[in-house]
Amino acid sequence: MNNPDMTRKQKFANQTVQQGCFAVTYNELGYAVKAVLTSNSPGYVADDGTVVPGEPIKRK
Repeated sequence: MNNPDMTRKQKFANQTVQQGCFAVTYNELGYAVKAVLTSNSPGYVADDGTVVPGEPIKRK
């Protein structure tokens, strides 16, 4: 499992975006402030172009 890209991305300011197995949250300046593991698998793109998400982590 790869680590998320925690570099500054101004285009994602004030957003949470999915990066592979992680949901990364950016602040108002575009700095990544939090990464949460959301899946054990990043998912895949099917032959017909449909995006199939990974299996979510089941939390207790």
